[in-house]
Amino acid sequence: DPDPMDVDTYRAILHLPSQSPRDIPEFLHTRSKLIRREWSMIAHNIELQYSEAELTLRQDLAANKMRWYGDWRRDLWCFLRNNNPVLSLCYSHRLHPVSRTQRLVAYFLMALNALYCGSAVTEAMDCRLCNDGGCSRRGAECARGLDLAKATGISPPGGYDWITHNFCCTCSHLGIMFFLRVFGPGGGALYAIVSNCVVTIVIFQMMMCSCMQHLAPRHRELGSLVGYGVVGLIAIALLFLSPLLVYYTYARSNLVDLFMAFAAGKLGGWVFVTGMNVIAFTLAWRSECKAAAGNSRL
Repeated sequence: DPDPMDVDTYRAILHLPSQSPRDIPEFLHTRSKLIRREWSMIAHNIELQYSEAELTLRQDLAANKMRWYGDWRRDLWCFLRNNNPVLSLCYSHRLHPVSRTQRLVAYFLMALNALYCGSAVTEAMDCRLCNDGGCSRRGAECARGLDLAKATGISPPGGYDWITHNFCCTCSHLGIMFFLRVFGPGGGALYAIVSNCVVTIVIFQMMMCSCMQHLAPRHRELGSLVGYGVVGLIAIALLFLSPLLVYYTYARSNLVDLFMAFAAGKLGGWVFVTGMNVIAFTLAWRSECKAAAGNSRL
């Protein structure tokens, strides 16, 4: 049987000749550089990256098409290999809008964010002693009594005083104290989960730009550049904060605990996400199957 996720299958469906010039991207002949190719696509609004069959397949992948074989198990694998955080690193389709290299970058940023959340929540647990989160004058005095530099004698890195001078107030602005007040001690873990989910969704949606994949080459490339720019800004922000992560880890001497919490959180998160993947896929797959059955009867 033909592979429904193969370019040759799409070429046959679209009734394209096997050696059609449109199936051979121009940049393969000209060997133009990446920047030159991107500029040409934007300036002249011409497709220089994918053949018509490849572009159509890529659009279906970006739209999260569920029904490929019409068999639940095989279609589930097709979905997981392109969307599961772990499986997609090794098995994602080569034409998926988010490449494996981009996924590695995304997971690195997500790991940094998870470590930051873990460290911030740990510090914020002590800030519960300051009823208002440490932002008022009385709360600031309370927060200064919890200052890590005074407790350990280890000064924070320079240039971060606007974060470290009253870290309890910073945690309050970030919403951590709200989660701790509303949900108690378990609010820290809930905050970390919500934060990581938000960062994950933003990064992957910016990289995929699924809403732009069906547009003309010029608009698709411009949308992709905007998405990459947003991810770049997130990366700069996370890397900028890395000295603080090193400082709090060193001052607290909790590298092993932080790593164990991170590993456990990631493992639990992967199991949870995989379960959600299966549930979401099953619901959407059944809907697509019903739609396909209805169309076949027309």
